[in-house]
Amino acid sequence: MPKILDAKMQWNNEWANSPCLEVLVDKMPDSDDMVYKFKKGLWFAHKDGWVSFYAHNGNNENHGGFGGRSFDIKTKDGKKTLHGPWSSRSSACNSAGFPLSMEVHVIDDREGFNRGFTFTAGWSLSLPALKKVLKKFLPDCTVLLVMDYGEPTLQIALKDGRFKPKPKTNCSPNKNRWVVASEKDVKYVMDWNKSEKMVLKNIGNDQKEIVKFDQKEIVIKKLL
Repeated sequence: MPKILDAKMQWNNEWANSPCLEVLVDKMPDSDDMVYKFKKGLWFAHKDGWVSFYAHNGNNENHGGFGGRSFDIKTKDGKKTLHGPWSSRSSACNSAGFPLSMEVHVIDDREGFNRGFTFTAGWSLSLPALKKVLKKFLPDCTVLLVMDYGEPTLQIALKDGRFKPKPKTNCSPNKNRWVVASEKDVKYVMDWNKSEKMVLKNIGNDQKEIVKFDQKEIVIKKLL
């Protein structure tokens, strides 16, 4: 699998788009040697920190994704062909109980990386791999596990607590709009409870902030 040579954040301060992590690799990822597992309509695979997934129920029907293209994937039971799967999203896989991951933009050309264009989407990094990337290349950043549209989502923020929220409407400007994560940003915090399977261990008191909102205990997790 690819080695990550560099990384940077595209904060998208001029637009309403969410921030994205851009990584430079020595070669592009390849899913040929990845083994997919099926759960809740999702096919998920991870290897050496790289994550790939599709949305498809596994039958022989063409679901119309990727222009109807078919994909041959490996499973523990052998080869499986997915006809017209959809790309899905990491938060859906997180919600289904797969290992936590986050989408990244990938490129194997240094000039393109420096200039900020021609990145490839469709790949994610696992949380452990993401933490290593931030520690090595972006030491001023951390990663939050937040609740976004009802799904647990990994989001990059600055270590001082500032993050860029999504706009309230799809057309509202978000230029230079940063806030400090707090109980007021309900969809950016996770209501942790004993039944939550994705509670991460070894999170010290200095790495989390507990606040109150609507009589519920809300924990803002800083996972780095």
